[in-house]
Amino acid sequence: MDYYFISHIPYHLKINGNYFGTVTSNLSVIKNQTPTFFEFLPTSENYHPLYSAQTPTESVKFYNFLKGKLITVSFKKRLDNTFKILEQKTFNLNGVNYLVSVVVDGVCKFYVDGQITLIEKLPLRPTSFDVLTYKNLVFFAFFGKTTTLYGYDFSTPNAKVIFKDIISDFELSTTLKVKRFYPFINPLTITEVWELSSPLNLLERRSEFSKNIHLLNRQLLPLSFMETASVYGEIDEYLAPNLKERKSDLLQFIKKPIYLFSSPENHNEIINISSDGLFTYSLEFDGNKITNLIEK
Repeated sequence: MDYYFISHIPYHLKINGNYFGTVTSNLSVIKNQTPTFFEFLPTSENYHPLYSAQTPTESVKFYNFLKGKLITVSFKKRLDNTFKILEQKTFNLNGVNYLVSVVVDGVCKFYVDGQITLIEKLPLRPTSFDVLTYKNLVFFAFFGKTTTLYGYDFSTPNAKVIFKDIISDFELSTTLKVKRFYPFINPLTITEVWELSSPLNLLERRSEFSKNIHLLNRQLLPLSFMETASVYGEIDEYLAPNLKERKSDLLQFIKKPIYLFSSPENHNEIINISSDGLFTYSLEFDGNKITNLIEK
């Protein structure tokens, strides 16, 4: 049987004790195998290894795929249970002083102490952070490999959350401008401009592609379209007139992917592995325009 592998976290793969190479975010295949035991050994020491026989678990998923199985894994991070204060800052809002602390105690968190108390987990350990205010709105920006931005309305009980996301960049003035960069086949930057109210009000959302869509290789169009649609980017230029009228329904139809890649057998078929399972989408074209999208 053929076995396919893909992972956002690179790992060394062993099958029945034999080393077969490193698995990455590019789909790889090992053909004609009869495995009894898998070892998934992360290249980073920040994650625990995984071991599996042929039985699916919460951490090791097996999907029927082409003439074999596709395996995905979910590694758990090694926790540092030593309490550490990484950084602290103070800020003043309406005459009230607050202390913000970024700490590690198994997971990374930030605390806000003052008239209002907040505790939030952080997805990544930041190298630095900043606090920005606009009237009664307070934004906490945590910088590192990515930027995590949290926004709160401090005029409400318990400080209502008005923004919470991992982003690429932002500007705060009389509006909040947020940028998200996606390193797709056709790299994409989505810019959002928000009115500073509670809740925030979206004023503008635009997509900027690194290349003109019409200059893409025809074989790359199906995956480029699906990547763009998966983050609700602007897809009009991909669509034939009959689908433009159904754009909203089309975006809702596509599952939010964990992995998204072209089928090795047909570039017009896109494989989407989501939290709900593995889905295959078949795209039909008239020239360079999509006329239909079918879930197989």
